[in-house]
Amino acid sequence: MRKIITCAAIGVLPIFAFAQLKQHKFVLDGKIVADTLSTGKIYLDYTDHGVYRRDSAELKNNTYHFEGSISDKAVTTNLFWHEVKNGIKVNKSFKGFVQFYSVPGQISLLHHKGFNQFLITGSPVQDDLNQVNQMMKARTQPEDVIKKDYIKSHPNSWLSFVFLEKIVRAKQISFAEGTTLYNGLSTGLKQYEQVKDVHKILSSYQTVAIGKKAMDFTANDVNGKPVSLSSFKGKYILVDFWASWCHPCRAENPVMVMAYQKYKSKDFDILGVSLDGNKKAWLAAIKQDGVAWGQVSNLQAFNDKIAMQYGITSIPRNFLIDPDGKIVAMDLRGEKLEEKLAEVFK
Repeated sequence: MRKIITCAAIGVLPIFAFAQLKQHKFVLDGKIVADTLSTGKIYLDYTDHGVYRRDSAELKNNTYHFEGSISDKAVTTNLFWHEVKNGIKVNKSFKGFVQFYSVPGQISLLHHKGFNQFLITGSPVQDDLNQVNQMMKARTQPEDVIKKDYIKSHPNSWLSFVFLEKIVRAKQISFAEGTTLYNGLSTGLKQYEQVKDVHKILSSYQTVAIGKKAMDFTANDVNGKPVSLSSFKGKYILVDFWASWCHPCRAENPVMVMAYQKYKSKDFDILGVSLDGNKKAWLAAIKQDGVAWGQVSNLQAFNDKIAMQYGITSIPRNFLIDPDGKIVAMDLRGEKLEEKLAEVFK
């Protein structure tokens, strides 16, 4: 039996620029408690509304200082400590790592027993996360119950969005319960685009299913020309969501090449929807895998509006649509694709 592997949305989002949003300043000060002088650099990185940012600061008297800005209500922040020589990071000089939520305003970190253990002040989101983690560690209730209770009792917290997004993307909640939790979020929180995207994915629970009409979409092909799903009406069309960086997707391409060659003369076609962010990598993968069918992409990875429309939270995913535009099968991988097409075109 073939092992099914998918490339999930969480943790693989690439870098994109978005419309200018209101920025809020944050100041980050850290101190390493040690008997000896700490040397080197602290490197900081975070992703704010899809835009990757990074910075570095010298350690001076065991302290470091950062100033930056964010448009999101909170951002996951990573700090790395490395030794440097003549201003350049020394190879294999990694000395520590911490991760936490930054918010607008003043944040302070006190590192002790090395670097990886720290106390943080000024980040209520991180404070709440620490409390939730303690509750989950105690195991007095299932994790999903703890997170859902938190969402209900903290409608304006960024952490409520984080918990809900993960639950929804993993499809660990029903449409009804997910919608109830989403509707309970504050108006202020629902102004953020990422939060709105959760609602889009929830909506797809109801609209993307076997027997439902496939939602039309339009995107540019490899030559920049718009292609619409509706233009394939009258034939069976396999809409395939994939990306050049997704190894399971690339492993499926030879199967689809064989299916395409076998059935393309019988009113069958494939339309690839790439969740790439790099056009050069996308085009290279098409050439390397011998993909001969049409391809479109907005080059926005999982932030792609089509992916949101179809509730795509992991790839590969595909939908077989009949000549009338209805979804007749989903997630046809390996032998299942050949079996279904043989049934359709018998």
